[in-house]
Amino acid sequence: MKKVLVMLAALLLVAGSAWALKPISNTQMASITGQAGVTIAVDDVKLYQHIEGLWYTDTDGLTTAVNGYNAAGASVGIKDLEVMVNVNAITSYDNSTGTWELHSIGRELQGDYGSRLDVTNDDANTAFLAKPITIDVTSELPALSAGAAYNQSIGAIPSTAPTNVAGVMIGLGTLEIVQSNMKIDVAISDTDPLNGDTLTSLNGHDFGTLYIGKTTLAILDGQIEIAPH
Repeated sequence: MKKVLVMLAALLLVAGSAWALKPISNTQMASITGQAGVTIAVDDVKLYQHIEGLWYTDTDGLTTAVNGYNAAGASVGIKDLEVMVNVNAITSYDNSTGTWELHSIGRELQGDYGSRLDVTNDDANTAFLAKPITIDVTSELPALSAGAAYNQSIGAIPSTAPTNVAGVMIGLGTLEIVQSNMKIDVAISDTDPLNGDTLTSLNGHDFGTLYIGKTTLAILDGQIEIAPH
């Protein structure tokens, strides 16, 4: 019982400190210098998307029947759309097989990068590094501060305006984002295609299925800067 009371007291202390948190203003934020941040790893994420329908509808259609088909309005569009996306952390690379290859944790990456990526440079400043997603607060964001300095040099902003732009720096991790497949069914339906009804004269008349093969995107470096304005 004593241990339970101690735990409850500790939880109350933590909750009390959380309730005491207050937002900071833009002015206060500008005076902050980043000392520590947050590190985030994203790996083996699977995203599935399904869209039931995306239709173009002509509500009045033709003025007269054509070849016995209903002259009223109809719809043409996507009957079903399915997308599968995989996100894996890129943690290393090597050339043990004679080709420089990027690797993930415990699995092969799905993309076939081959020689299309320049990851062979051994320069410490440009060599491939496995990176997590990082979030830091800093008093001087590199790109935004450089842009502000340039704008000041051409007289676009006052010479007295500060050029050290403070904000949040999000470092992008090394990731592979793969859309493994996409399937689109195209069909004809009535003027309300999502209500389950179909045109009798056009029932079962599909235009077919469009398949889109694997699409690969690799993020190897970079950052996103966020500043108040």
